[in-house]
Amino acid sequence: MHDCLPQNTNAITTLTLEQAEVLISKGEYVLLNGLQTLSKEVAGAFGNIDDWRTIQLDGLITLPRDVAAALAMYRGGLSLGGLITVSFDVAQALAEHEGGLSLNGVTSLTPKAAQTLAEHGGDLSLNGLTKLSPKLAEALARHCGWLPADGVEDDDDEAELDTEWELSLNGLRTLTPTTAAALGKHRGSLRLDGLTSLSLKAAIGLVKHEGVLSLKRLAKPSRQVAEVLSGNDDIWIG
Repeated sequence: MHDCLPQNTNAITTLTLEQAEVLISKGEYVLLNGLQTLSKEVAGAFGNIDDWRTIQLDGLITLPRDVAAALAMYRGGLSLGGLITVSFDVAQALAEHEGGLSLNGVTSLTPKAAQTLAEHGGDLSLNGLTKLSPKLAEALARHCGWLPADGVEDDDDEAELDTEWELSLNGLRTLTPTTAAALGKHRGSLRLDGLTSLSLKAAIGLVKHEGVLSLKRLAKPSRQVAEVLSGNDDIWIG
């Protein structure tokens, strides 16, 4: 059976349940970026993997809700970079996933779908979004990047938090002040490494962010912007 699988698993274009089980048994990353369709049965087999390896399915351009729900049972890294949008129904299914979720091909989302995705428990990567409305920013800002330490209530603002999930929006190049203010309400790790410039008003909104805020491409902010951002020790610039 092993002979039926190429050494480069990204070359596989169709996958049977038996082949999927062989891949799973190897204990390696599941790299299947050549697949354009996935059955519910195969997705279910992936969902039953009991370790934290990464599953890459970046060739899928559509994802039925039942297949998404089966994949969401997996507790590890899941990459679905071929999707250009995510419906509300599919967002509901993927929100049940726990582990890193990469949707870097998504270029548009409704606020309703975004708010549902924000309930996802783990790192959430949406680097394909190049524009963000205030409503969409407000929805994604609800992605709670902090998980309370054992025995601590969620509503205790002074609680020590031991897990910091990441929201990655590296496709954004600019932010309006209103959008920046919405993202400033996010709690957890936030990556905006695509920003090359930032207005003073936008900086004032972002500086309120709680948790690590990465602005790696903002190499030369104006003196005023730099002064504002220096008020938050968790902001990383350049």
